[in-house]
Amino acid sequence: MQSNDNQNIDFSMLRQAKFVDVKVGDVLLAFYMSGDIEVKYKNCDITLLEFDDGSADTWTVEDFNEYPFCFKPLCWIEGKPVYKGDVVWNVYGDPSSITVSGVKGSFVSGYCVEGYASTATVTSLSWTKPKKTRMIGDVECPMPEIKELNQGDKYYSISFAIQDGVIAYFWNNDELDIDLLEKGLVFLNKEDAEKTAEAIFKLTRI
Repeated sequence: MQSNDNQNIDFSMLRQAKFVDVKVGDVLLAFYMSGDIEVKYKNCDITLLEFDDGSADTWTVEDFNEYPFCFKPLCWIEGKPVYKGDVVWNVYGDPSSITVSGVKGSFVSGYCVEGYASTATVTSLSWTKPKKTRMIGDVECPMPEIKELNQGDKYYSISFAIQDGVIAYFWNNDELDIDLLEKGLVFLNKEDAEKTAEAIFKLTRI
């Protein structure tokens, strides 16, 4: 009996396929069926599906919608399925987003914000926009905020008078806030401020 590898997939993460959404050429998956299922033909009443073993069968709208078909993802990034139109981030070099249009082998193709075609390997992509960094001495540190915050926003900065080197403030758009912002010492989270404080203190140690 042929094993069903599809049962190793977490189908709750996949996009559900309804009759109205599928088109010829789409590849589907089903928990209780092994392998890929390709949509070979479709009209307003039926669709013809070809299964992994080479067999084919027609499905009515009602039968199709009652069965738990899902669209097969183009690939997986960080344990999550990737589909056409998803936006992912290239984590190498300058952070840049890619709107996915297809996958060939280990390469993801798509378009960047400027509209230019872009290609990257699956392993170089992430769902999370990478933080820009700067070098302070020989330590790579997160970039600080460069725009004024909203009134009352909590932020962190550097203080030589405190043991861990980090102090919290609330943005009031006053002289202190602006001064710290212009010096590149405003951070939205404590960890980024601590990393920067460690690098600065390393430079000032005798």
